[in-house]
Amino acid sequence: MESPWRSSGALDFFMDICQYQGVNGKTRCEIIYSIDIAPFLSLSDKAVTLNLNLTVSDSNKVILDSIPVQHDINLSDPLLMDKTHRYVDMIMLELPAGRVTFDVNVFNEKLKLEGNIKEQLYIKNLGSGFSISDPYFVSGIDKASDHNKFEKYGLLLIPNPARVFQVDSTSCKFFVYHEINNMYYDPDSPTAFSCHYQVFDLAGNEYLHKPEIRKIKETKSSSRIEVVTLNEAKSGIYRLVITVVDLETDQRQSVSHYFWLTGGDIDEGHLLALSESELDQYFHQIKYLLTDKDKEIINELNFQAKQEFLLKFWKSKDPDPSTLENEFMIEYLKKVTYVQNTFKNGIDSDMGRIYLQYGMPTEIDRQISNPGSIKSVIIWRYALNGITEFVFLDRTGDEQYLLVHSNHPDEFNNPDWIQNLIDNEIGSSQFR
Repeated sequence: MESPWRSSGALDFFMDICQYQGVNGKTRCEIIYSIDIAPFLSLSDKAVTLNLNLTVSDSNKVILDSIPVQHDINLSDPLLMDKTHRYVDMIMLELPAGRVTFDVNVFNEKLKLEGNIKEQLYIKNLGSGFSISDPYFVSGIDKASDHNKFEKYGLLLIPNPARVFQVDSTSCKFFVYHEINNMYYDPDSPTAFSCHYQVFDLAGNEYLHKPEIRKIKETKSSSRIEVVTLNEAKSGIYRLVITVVDLETDQRQSVSHYFWLTGGDIDEGHLLALSESELDQYFHQIKYLLTDKDKEIINELNFQAKQEFLLKFWKSKDPDPSTLENEFMIEYLKKVTYVQNTFKNGIDSDMGRIYLQYGMPTEIDRQISNPGSIKSVIIWRYALNGITEFVFLDRTGDEQYLLVHSNHPDEFNNPDWIQNLIDNEIGSSQFR
């Protein structure tokens, strides 16, 4: 799944789902969740009961599995909870490939607190072909002393279902576990596979590029635990990309998931790991995508609600929810980075706005307004309903270009802009 799910309602919990190759053609889903225990810490009794009900149904609303779980939690046992006062557990299911709906309810009878998640997920086919599992985000590793559902190959991998990691000074370190399935394997002639780990920010800039790791195959399938160290890390949202190559067949598979870095104490209530000022700046960057109604709603929201609005906003823009990435979001934020680095005043400039709304022009024409003048004109042309033009004028010679004319029906229109230049009416009302 692209990013973790978070519940609605008074009882807060996160859920992350990692998909692995299962048996009999099915996919093994490890459903990891963390429930906020803070509302119960002030109770006189040091035990709390939480009831979880999970239902998975297919696209025809046929129930594939239904699991009730009762958690009797000892609030005085520090081993049951992480330092954010969240109880962490896991459910494992085998599901067929295809789109399914997860309906999850967590309820506490004593305080009448309830949280709900209802989300769709595409279950991948990781069967007989070469494939790679989802990355399992790990907060810490310890030696497993006894059997534990978080144990993998003798190690206790402590999960982080919110995928929120704390920046210590200027660096951050965490681990990811993943599995590699069905490589070409000949025990009489062993060959290798390679793993490549990259981290990108939301604008698509590469933040980490680990050297390629090559390993000799011991069987047709393998697994890896890799440390991810980010130096000079800043709060924000990042994307981890893992690429595995079977060096015998040159087949390759990639998987991509988002995670969050926060500079202060970890607070999973800060779902986007951004401060209030950073969140406001983020909204500023997407202002041309927002309707007037959106802006009115945002102005009335508190910090938590703004985060939830932003997540739902990007989800509504995702052109293909079945893929691992939100292609629209990635491309838009790449354009934001280009605009900020290319045009004076960045996204607040006329050129920046037009670029973000309409993309790269198909043709650019640069002109000098008149002999001996330092003022220049740049015309962008697009193949929109014929030929659509946007005319920009540098009025003061400082490369701050203003839109002085367009034949687009929703933009400023001044068909006399050429005559205005000839008449030296630069800066008059005809030029806004």
